[in-house]
Amino acid sequence: MNLCTNAVRAMPRGGELTVRVESTQVDKPRDLTLGRLQPGCWLHLSIQDTGIGLGTENLHSIFDPFYTSRAVGEEGSGIGLTVVRNIVSSMGGAIEVQSTPGVGTTMSVYWPLLQPPAASADAQPATPETGEGQAILIVDDEPELVRLAEEIVASLGYEAIGFSDPTTAIESFRRAPARFDAVITDERMPVLHGTILAGMIHELRADIPILLVTGHRERQTDARALRAGIIEILDKPLRAGALRAALGRAFAAAH
Repeated sequence: MNLCTNAVRAMPRGGELTVRVESTQVDKPRDLTLGRLQPGCWLHLSIQDTGIGLGTENLHSIFDPFYTSRAVGEEGSGIGLTVVRNIVSSMGGAIEVQSTPGVGTTMSVYWPLLQPPAASADAQPATPETGEGQAILIVDDEPELVRLAEEIVASLGYEAIGFSDPTTAIESFRRAPARFDAVITDERMPVLHGTILAGMIHELRADIPILLVTGHRERQTDARALRAGIIEILDKPLRAGALRAALGRAFAAAH
């Protein structure tokens, strides 16, 4: 989604966005813009736009935090491609960027293609742990990410209550602190950082578990989270499996 969003923003006067997914065989090692392909079978995702394009000198820096080619005042935090880099790198993948100014850009993402293990005849399907309707306060300054988090939280059996404005969220919590059972908050928000918001929430109710979500984790983030009483930090993008486990640990520790 980050790659597609960037492609759309690179075409302010319109254009064509093409998404392809295919498997590809690599016969010899090949260095890409980020990472290296080894011989074997890879899953290849390409996202191509007909937008403004990039100069060769910018191809590596676009993955740095807060790099952006957008004008001041336009939407976007400048960490979208950093998140992409972190996801792909953590999965052992690689990224190739091909771009021509005035013509467009193609982002090619490669992941090692794995064969699923054969299922045992007597294996029982795993039953995922789910919530019991506990109310989860969700705070993120990007409405799209609030909606995504709400969908994930609801799919896990919890009640999702989302806010894209942290000041509105703290006002709602202040009015009814007993209404909520846990909090999930983004860290980098323009009005209140998530760690500051967590401190304000804990001043009102010290026992509520708070999870911090961030796409740019650093040592200072961990230190701020510890001081704010945050019990766990999750990486962006939010994944259902990681959130299920984190909420399970949070509620188990509370009992």
